[in-house]
Amino acid sequence: MAGHGLAPPVAKGANGRVPRTRHKPKTQRCTIATARVLTFVSLLTPLQACSQPEGGLLEKSYREAARTPLPAGAIAVGTGFFIAPDKVMTSAHVIAGCDTIIVENGRLEPASARVAAQDRRRDAAVLKVQAVAPSVLSLGEDSGRGALRILGYGVGETGRMPADTREAARLKGSPPGALAVSARVSAGFSGAPILEAGGRVIGILSGRLNEGEGRDQADIIASPVAGLSAALRGHADARGQKQGASEGAVVKVSCQ
Repeated sequence: MAGHGLAPPVAKGANGRVPRTRHKPKTQRCTIATARVLTFVSLLTPLQACSQPEGGLLEKSYREAARTPLPAGAIAVGTGFFIAPDKVMTSAHVIAGCDTIIVENGRLEPASARVAAQDRRRDAAVLKVQAVAPSVLSLGEDSGRGALRILGYGVGETGRMPADTREAARLKGSPPGALAVSARVSAGFSGAPILEAGGRVIGILSGRLNEGEGRDQADIIASPVAGLSAALRGHADARGQKQGASEGAVVKVSCQ
């Protein structure tokens, strides 16, 4: 997830790909842009404003951030979270065009993963991981009440540390089929879970809407888990698993 303006330079090979999307409620028009980091280069590509049907904004978010295949030598980075002992959910654009996928966190050694299912229209994917999750997060519908948190890894942050926690607030007038919140996030937060106070995941961070106040502050678009297909939600299995321990459930996703 890009911060305010262009993402800062990072080590060679890092790619913090997250679209920036502008939404104007009065006219129901949007502008989508892609912020990506390839080797030492940051690029920002504006696109034509457009009206969006339900789910269309998330699909365009995927389409403009995904790179298939990845440019030679590039490494894509993002965030994901365990929804079952061996399944990680993330944004589909994070792993688009990748041949090798690795997930890790402070309680999990780097483990290989492969795509088990994805829905590009909703910018969501599930990965099958060759490891057992330290803990898992449960999915739920947005109650519309209470505080929200976003947990993720910035582009320059090591996966050996716990994920960063950012406070978030719901926005009124979310785009059709999407969840809109305001928070301070940075490049690398694509695929991060948005949690309610009870610890349930209600959304997967996808892209950026109008920028808010302050550095890195932005209005964010997310894919509501309640709107995901049964093919994706069916991979969730928190039965008998340690739940709610986000330090073990949230992972950094790297692929190339």
